[in-house]
Amino acid sequence: MNYKVYITVNMLRASTGGLGKSVCTRVNMLIYEGRQVEILSTTFNKNVNVVRKELLDSGRLDKKAILRNMFEELGGDKLGAIDSEVSYVDSRKSIHHPINEKGFAVAKGDKENSYRLYKNGVYVKYKFYDKEERLQYIDYFNENRDRVKRETYDDKGYLNRIEYMDLKNNKTNSIGYFNQAGYCYLSTWINSSTGIVTKVNLFKDSDKHIKEFRNEEELKKYWIEQYVLKKDAKPIIISDIRNLDNLVMSLRNERLVKVAVMHNNHFEEPFHYGSPIKEHKMNLFNNVKKLDAVIFLTDQQKNDVQKQFGQLTDYKVISHSAPVIQTDNSKREDFTITSLSRYDGRKRLDHLIKAFKLVVEEVPQAKLELWGMGPEEEKLKRIVMDLNLSENVYLKGFTSNAIEVFERATASVLTSKHEGFGLVITESMAAGAPVISYDILYGPNDIINNGVNGFIIENNNIKELAKVIILFLKDADMKKKMSEEARKVSETFSFAEYTRKWLEFLEEISNK
Repeated sequence: MNYKVYITVNMLRASTGGLGKSVCTRVNMLIYEGRQVEILSTTFNKNVNVVRKELLDSGRLDKKAILRNMFEELGGDKLGAIDSEVSYVDSRKSIHHPINEKGFAVAKGDKENSYRLYKNGVYVKYKFYDKEERLQYIDYFNENRDRVKRETYDDKGYLNRIEYMDLKNNKTNSIGYFNQAGYCYLSTWINSSTGIVTKVNLFKDSDKHIKEFRNEEELKKYWIEQYVLKKDAKPIIISDIRNLDNLVMSLRNERLVKVAVMHNNHFEEPFHYGSPIKEHKMNLFNNVKKLDAVIFLTDQQKNDVQKQFGQLTDYKVISHSAPVIQTDNSKREDFTITSLSRYDGRKRLDHLIKAFKLVVEEVPQAKLELWGMGPEEEKLKRIVMDLNLSENVYLKGFTSNAIEVFERATASVLTSKHEGFGLVITESMAAGAPVISYDILYGPNDIINNGVNGFIIENNNIKELAKVIILFLKDADMKKKMSEEARKVSETFSFAEYTRKWLEFLEEISNK
């Protein structure tokens, strides 16, 4: 049991989706069970301490959870796990950067909280502040109004990055990263036309060159090997994100166990068996022998992969757990349907809105709440207006309390093109809201018993979707029975079983 688990991420956020939720759940479970676990973030974020606090305050992570960030540690601002707990308090004194500067004339900028600074009539600086009047960045210009660099400041007012611009295309061609002592500890050279990093140099203080790297991947590998894994007797590293698979597979450590978790459908459209494999997923399957195990969330996906590629390494299925919710139906709104998902084309919320046009013709009191955020928000609002559904369909925005939403709903709907498991399905059902879902891979067929605790609808069939919603809303007895059956998902996908499977797997693989 003396293994230590590392989970690689880009950057967790409190508002993160299903993948982030599953990482947080796994970390909290391992902490509760007394295991050693750390989250490794390899992405620059100018406010990592703010991210930690948001994750803690939102309840996403246990106060003992450790979120280590590569940039903080390479710069010497953090010494590793010892000061990377999410309960860490940033006690640095804040630095105030006033808008006005002596010798400069100031004019309002093109955005709220932005300002242009002129010297002797020449445009020199552009400052951008947040709503709390904290400086976010300063852009600097030459006499031809070409942007030459951008300075970025953290929430306490400390400079932590300078981007230098290529005057030909106004894109970044090099970046300097600064620690809290004011030294540039890292510089990257970038091809401004492609955005590809061509060279990375690591420094200590202002006068010592440590190492040169050809790209960021080599830098990440160096950090994990030299700063993270070096002294561990039984390290286990888990890749939850496909763009970190190559990094994990490249690590050199005889004691290291490497694991990947599949969170999503691996096919291209139309996302069923026989479809082309997504390029970044194909990379995993081409190199899967470099891993000690792959975890799938459903038996169906594991079987599809095994059928197509064979048993290339150890395959395990560990599904997400469903929450246990102690509640009655007093909050339930009999004619409210809900959907919790990103406002994104892959979620096909336009299908649900169009189906609801048919629903309200039969059930005028029906109400649809769409909870989320994303690039298609304005498009979805236009569809609602065009279909005259503003009295029945509401875009509610992001919520950090999914359970509260599902407790009010009489049912929820999933219209995604594809999923990996569908945490919103188990959350909805545990709260007593049956799920009406398109027949997609993967998740719905593993969780929903059609006609018992929800419905599986022919994929892409908007009329059938509307028909089933109408049937459900009109039948009070069906609502009650299905709600009771839906709650049983907490037993089928129990947290105890989830914990048992993960602990057994980690114990087994650490002793190979």
